[in-house]
Amino acid sequence: MMTRGYRHVLFIAGLMAAFAVTTAARGGGIEDGWRCANTPDNPRLAINYCVRAIYSGELSQDQLATTFYNRGFEYGKAGDYDLAIKDFQAAIDLRPGFGAASNSLAVAYMDKGEEAVAIEALGEAIKTSPNDALLYRNRAILRLNRGEFSAALSDIEAAATAAPDDAENALWRFFLQHANGRIDTAGLARFAVNRDFNPWPGPAIAMFLGLIESQVIADYAYQAEEQGNWRLQCEALFYVGQFQLMRGAKTNAVEFLRASVETGATGAMSYSEARSALARLGE
Repeated sequence: MMTRGYRHVLFIAGLMAAFAVTTAARGGGIEDGWRCANTPDNPRLAINYCVRAIYSGELSQDQLATTFYNRGFEYGKAGDYDLAIKDFQAAIDLRPGFGAASNSLAVAYMDKGEEAVAIEALGEAIKTSPNDALLYRNRAILRLNRGEFSAALSDIEAAATAAPDDAENALWRFFLQHANGRIDTAGLARFAVNRDFNPWPGPAIAMFLGLIESQVIADYAYQAEEQGNWRLQCEALFYVGQFQLMRGAKTNAVEFLRASVETGATGAMSYSEARSALARLGE
């Protein structure tokens, strides 16, 4: 089972599409489909493998859906959003309920600047997969970006209900509660009871609960920059910006939110919301 991740993924790193290949099935279109999913450093070559696999006539419907999805990833990385949209939609048509493709379809629309269409695409996906917490969280954050605070809070509550142990859901619910006029530190503390703060974004939760200093999270951002992990750098800086904002330290908040945007981690919700937060602050 081989998988592939897409740089522009809504709110999480590496949504995966599996392309299963048995040894006996290697060769021809099947082999090309596998290579399509496993040539991450050469997008042009990966797309060529995808095309050959798609037109080979040898793929099952499920493998064909995966290959359209993987080719959409490559088009998205190249900035060919219209082609990415077509491929993600083809993948969804072939495999209804393909949540990863639905998320990536919304990202492609978002990267085109069509947030309303992205929200609509997620709404259609939710109809097919009503218990997919990620779909709700993604729509919640897009709605937050558009200033639809109440609707965004309803979506993140649905995400938290569907996946109550998800730390990202807990954090975004905390942010959206703040956007709706309240800071529910007690609720975040209840979520954190008996949880390990080591896996990311656990340290960010610890910061909001006052258990560690914000500089610790800023240090995560510096380390991520050294590793070339722009998404993590963007996210860590965004969290510190949110922390400063909740403390009423607007000048410090603006500094960190700007730094989050300057990472250039487009497609990550921390990047998108950092931009929106700066706009709401008049910056």
